[in-house]
Amino acid sequence: MANILFLDANWEVITRYCFAFRMAFVIAPLDNEASHVVRHITGPQMVQPEVDVIVREHKFDYISGSGHGHYSIFRGYNDKEIWSAASDLSHLSDKIIHLLSCNTGASLGRSMVAQGCRAFWGYTETFLFLHKDNFSGNLEDDEIAADALRMDCLIDSEILSGNPAAVVYKSVEDYVRSVLPKLPSYRRSAVISNYRHLVCPMTVWGDQAATIPRNHVPQ
Repeated sequence: MANILFLDANWEVITRYCFAFRMAFVIAPLDNEASHVVRHITGPQMVQPEVDVIVREHKFDYISGSGHGHYSIFRGYNDKEIWSAASDLSHLSDKIIHLLSCNTGASLGRSMVAQGCRAFWGYTETFLFLHKDNFSGNLEDDEIAADALRMDCLIDSEILSGNPAAVVYKSVEDYVRSVLPKLPSYRRSAVISNYRHLVCPMTVWGDQAATIPRNHVPQ
């Protein structure tokens, strides 16, 4: 059993889309199984020092976050800084980290790995997705946004299934190969860009063999 932390900024249209897809396809399905202990920080609670307090109080095996980002900074609610590449990130050591955010794979992800993070998944450039204008339904039902966001949700799902980096990355590759022929050209470009700029242990961002434990009893 693994101890999991989800972080979702969830404060304006982009981060609300990310939150909606992650809730529908990653977080909510975990309610139907007892394989992990899950904690979720979202909206106004996703600020410092609250985030780091809970990280230090619990032995998390996997942290998955969504929010805006810059090359060296991951941001939470109202764009407030959560982690910076220039900061002490040693409290994230021994964890697998996945950030659905723009650019953070370039500098922040490398700093996390250098400071002991077991593996990092993220993007070195802008994470792109299209969505319908003024969509009135549940955001996770927007099939245009799903092109890109379902790819990122797949990373979480595969890691939570206990798979190593090679298996997770292969699932992403298979998704991209299967979805691209079905999309018009204007929707393909976002998926291709995200795939090309995805970084992970397969491309030196951590240990390729790192997985979340299956028999871990959370502290």
